[in-house]
Amino acid sequence: MSESLIRAQIKVILSAVANIGNVYDTKRYYNNQADRLTIMKTTIGSVDQVRAWMISREGQPESNQVLLGLTASNGREIIHKYVIEGWIGLKDSSTTELTLNALLDLIEDTFADNRTLNSTCFYHEGIIIDKIDTVDMTGILCNHCELSLRVKEFI
Repeated sequence: MSESLIRAQIKVILSAVANIGNVYDTKRYYNNQADRLTIMKTTIGSVDQVRAWMISREGQPESNQVLLGLTASNGREIIHKYVIEGWIGLKDSSTTELTLNALLDLIEDTFADNRTLNSTCFYHEGIIIDKIDTVDMTGILCNHCELSLRVKEFI
């Protein structure tokens, strides 16, 4: 397989989570508030809100030659590390922190049920929730999280 196919399937699987919002297979950048809202805003349950997820490959911590016998080579085993970052516009009266945590549970379950990322990898180790916090996105307060996903493929 290839890194681009794996990334695409991470996006497909994440996008299938109910009420997830906007999902991008790269980090997105903006120069002003209008651009930021175009990227981050979605409508869920007839309510406009900030809810977005961005996928990026953070690194390739391992790459090993796979050997069959003493002299034969059968390819390489590669582990990719992906970071999935998510934002939900913070609204205390709507307990958006609980909404984020419910989405994280759904994300974990969805990926646990698809260990080969739709047959694009050998397996993945499952979603790890690395951070849950709040951030100020230049005037828009958001619940925020960072997830990681280690994916193994053979080439």
